[in-house]
Amino acid sequence: FFPGLRSLCLTHQGISIIEGLDVCTQLEELWLSENAIAEIKGLSQCQQLKQLYLNGNKISKIQNLEQLTNLEVLWLSDNQIQALDNFETLTNLRQLSLAGNQIELIGNVLDPLTKLEELDLSANKIGSFKEVLNLIRLPNLKTLAFHDPHWSENPLCNLCNYQTYILYHFPQLQYLDSLSISDEAKALAESTYMKKRMYYNMRIKTLKRNCSNVIRKAEEAKKGRLATIQRDITILTKQRKDVERELEERKYIPGYIPLKCYDEGTRFDDPNPSTIVPLLNEKATVLTGRTYDRNEDLHDTETLFRSFKRRVCETSEQNIHRLLLELETGGNIRYEEGKPSDLWYSSCVELVHSRFLSSDFAKYGITGLKVLRVTRIHNRFLRNRFEENVDGLVDTTDPLYKRSLEYLFYGMDPLASGEFPRAAEEGFRSSMEYQQLGLPPAVPLTNSVSTADIPRLQSYFESEDGQAAARAAMKSMRSQRNLLEGIDSQSGSSRSTVNDNSAISKGCVRPPTGQILINKVFLSKVIADSKTPLYTDKSPTKLFSAEPIDTTGLEDYNSIYRSKLTDSKQRLWFVLDHSLILPEYLVDFDYIMKDESIQKGGSATTVPSQTGSSAGSESPSEGAQTPELTSVVNHATFFAEMEKSDLAALAIPLADFIKQCANPIRLNISSTSTTPSSSAVQAGGKENGSHLSSSRASSSSSSS
Repeated sequence: FFPGLRSLCLTHQGISIIEGLDVCTQLEELWLSENAIAEIKGLSQCQQLKQLYLNGNKISKIQNLEQLTNLEVLWLSDNQIQALDNFETLTNLRQLSLAGNQIELIGNVLDPLTKLEELDLSANKIGSFKEVLNLIRLPNLKTLAFHDPHWSENPLCNLCNYQTYILYHFPQLQYLDSLSISDEAKALAESTYMKKRMYYNMRIKTLKRNCSNVIRKAEEAKKGRLATIQRDITILTKQRKDVERELEERKYIPGYIPLKCYDEGTRFDDPNPSTIVPLLNEKATVLTGRTYDRNEDLHDTETLFRSFKRRVCETSEQNIHRLLLELETGGNIRYEEGKPSDLWYSSCVELVHSRFLSSDFAKYGITGLKVLRVTRIHNRFLRNRFEENVDGLVDTTDPLYKRSLEYLFYGMDPLASGEFPRAAEEGFRSSMEYQQLGLPPAVPLTNSVSTADIPRLQSYFESEDGQAAARAAMKSMRSQRNLLEGIDSQSGSSRSTVNDNSAISKGCVRPPTGQILINKVFLSKVIADSKTPLYTDKSPTKLFSAEPIDTTGLEDYNSIYRSKLTDSKQRLWFVLDHSLILPEYLVDFDYIMKDESIQKGGSATTVPSQTGSSAGSESPSEGAQTPELTSVVNHATFFAEMEKSDLAALAIPLADFIKQCANPIRLNISSTSTTPSSSAVQAGGKENGSHLSSSRASSSSSSS
């Protein structure tokens, strides 16, 4: 039947299935518009086809076009397509119409279409400039439409600087949204964009330079700390070898008579070997323990520095990424630093404080919370989407709808760490996307600071960084306060029976600064989880994995909540519709610890706040710092410069690290101790073991 047919038009005929075209091998043009076709198939033998018109059908997926390698024109407008796919073999395509579908993402699917000249994406759901950038890889694109007279617009058409952004990135375009583009318009767009680009490049260079300066200051502090520890290890090692040598000489040299080398009134005055030898053995044991402690301090200092450097680099990269994001999105996604004079700033501070319960943090030694910075998130696309979806659910002219609006927290889940920055920039993922990543198919939000942040605290204290900080805090606590409860006073051992967890519970270990994302949420159809009504302080991913939510019979609800086991007022919502969540504020905060000495640190460092105020800290005990360290700690000018720069937030982690490096290291135990380690180590600290050297000289002379 018609094997030589070259053109066929069957429009508006109610056709639901494509069939009977296998013999039409010479077909070059096929019109099947305005039918009821739901699936593309039956065209594999039409390999000479150059023009295919399937607009106005019920097609939901682009498929079965692999054999049509000669295709030049493809119309799939006015269908039900949600995703772009299967264009790998259509390399000759010159005109593609996908208007009037439900496409949100472009991705790199269209990359093979290097000959494409006309692309119509009008009346879809594309709302991000970042998606538009994927079309840059189409070198021959001359006509592009996101909004034309026949169709409605995409959400991105309502964004600021829409035309300037498109014209700059696509200088080869001749038509945009069915309008001809003049050379003057292209030149103006390029000039405007280049000015903005120069401004952002200058800020990025400043960020990188400040980051390097901060790391350099920390390296100086680390160097001073390591020099002090190495000096102590040298002294302790020399003393231990002196004691071991004296023990060897007493054992193997006949008639050994030691020179009196200890202060009168100590237990070393007794010349009786049966008395002095056990004491010397005990002293050697103490010195070995002290040396082990100092070597452990070396490792912990390096670990703390690596942790600090990682935090600084991550913060710097985050700030640079925000600037680039603001540039790439034409200012439609930007971050605004808040000031205490801003009403929304003070409102966020009050909200966070009102939802902080100190009893939830008692085991971490945390008694309070201090907000460091509040950043307002401006994302025009997410706001438009949120308002559009709320308008579709309720009558927004009725003020009562605001009763269903709630501000909830989203914290850092250690098992989904990459989701936090993504949510702040691009919004939350859909349930299907979360499932594909192996995460709970809902957005976990809470009205409690503890529920939002305790999973992060647990992860930190279990990590190597947290353990190193706990050990350093425990030693500093013993040194500064002479805490001898866990020290064996008879043996003089430096190894404390108090574990590192006690340092945490005493508030001696300050965790890194935290972040909470405050979201506006529309909770119109909410129901309690009847099967698992309670939850504990675990990450949402762990909670959902252990006890998943059963949504059977709950199709009409968009949120399901659970109450905390110890406090029914604290709740955890699993929001099923991500479009009803609008990220609005990013709050950086620091915890107030039980141990006030840790808050004040051990240095004279001045730490500027985001608002310009500063808080001084007390100096350590006299003689506790090396000259090198003192020159690093007293840098108020440097911190003042940081306060004015884009990296003001880095003053806090830098000051924390310098405080850790400035903690005094004492070689002596309490002077009231009667153990040999007390007098021996004191003598070594004053004269570097000169008494024992005199003893060895005397014994050698006697022997000869």
